[in-house]
Amino acid sequence: SVDALRATCKVTVKAPKIEDTSKVFTDVKAGKWYTKAIDYAYSYGFIAGTSANEFGRETNVNRGMFITILARIAGVDTGKNANKTLTRFIFPTP
Repeated sequence: SVDALRATCKVTVKAPKIEDTSKVFTDVKAGKWYTKAIDYAYSYGFIAGTSANEFGRETNVNRGMFITILARIAGVDTGKNANKTLTRFIFPTP
């Protein structure tokens, strides 16, 4: 019967604490139209800023930055194994 095959699965997802990036970056101001989006993306590790204390909100996003953001959203390791991982991410082998 269907009931005999039914399994119960408990999934716990831990969301990160949303950081106030106006306290991290000198060029992000609290309460602006863009602040919550930057807070979210920074807190989830999708973006890191252009330096330790500057987000670079006036900086254009280049192809490398864009691919890095997409890779991080997809859960790809962009750390020390980035070249190997991103190559497989961008050009998957059959």
